[in-house]
Amino acid sequence: FAAIQAGMEGLVNDPGYAALLGTFGPALLDPTGSRPPARQIDGMGGPPTIRHPRELRAIPNNAILQQIGWCANTLQGLGTAVARHPQEFSDLMANSKRFRRAMQFAQHALAHSDIDVLHAVIATLDPKSWLDRAAHGASAEEREAMIAVARALEGLGMWSSSLAMLRRIQLDHLMLRGVWRDAPVMATPEMLLHALRLALVQRIWLLATRVPDFSTRYGVTRDWVETRLLRLDVSATLAILGKVFPDRPDPAGARDFHEPPAPRPTGSYVQLHQEVFAPISQYFGLVREISTAISHEVGAFG
Repeated sequence: FAAIQAGMEGLVNDPGYAALLGTFGPALLDPTGSRPPARQIDGMGGPPTIRHPRELRAIPNNAILQQIGWCANTLQGLGTAVARHPQEFSDLMANSKRFRRAMQFAQHALAHSDIDVLHAVIATLDPKSWLDRAAHGASAEEREAMIAVARALEGLGMWSSSLAMLRRIQLDHLMLRGVWRDAPVMATPEMLLHALRLALVQRIWLLATRVPDFSTRYGVTRDWVETRLLRLDVSATLAILGKVFPDRPDPAGARDFHEPPAPRPTGSYVQLHQEVFAPISQYFGLVREISTAISHEVGAFG
């Protein structure tokens, strides 16, 4: 148990763990209760920046782990402990009903965890993966969009620490599987839910690159919008974009003020709403629906 505790403490203090939890994890969940999932909020509004897991409340913390496909709060450190005493582990599993009952927590966690799912989540945050895709883009427009996502992710600065954290988790998991060879694995339908949702997230990010540049308005900038959409703060960001790019002309443009009007755009952005904002909203709704489905698969809904 000391090895399990040490393994979990090491993971919690890993900067990559906080980065993984806080990048877009809270946005995958529907709001629950009367308190926000995080304990502090940054000065710009929107989702807080998580610098340590203690800034995230316990229930959202566990729920995010389930949503990213790795129940680290139950599994981390178990592989190290089992690898130190492989024979004792096998004997206890075979002969101790009490030990097998205790291991049911780990069995359930493993049935809803997959290292490849976690790797896919982290790879989505990797600017290089987007540049690799851009190199094979079918059109110049696709390549430019993928390069724009890569640049935005560089600015987010989450990839390198998350990759180091993944190696820590993967090493412990390999030691666990090396001893516990018949441990459960994630079912294919649940894995497909993760894959579909990641595809939707990536589609949202690609659509976000089509938001036009604009001067600072309502206290926000184009870079702010980019960061918020990367973190899936979709509803609030679309509300602001709806003001910056109205879908109908400003009625003041048709009024007679008995003086020459100042130059101003009087058109609307109907096409932008139809081709960018509306699909982003639709895809994000599907992201949340899939999150609910994953919660039901795990059995942790409600």
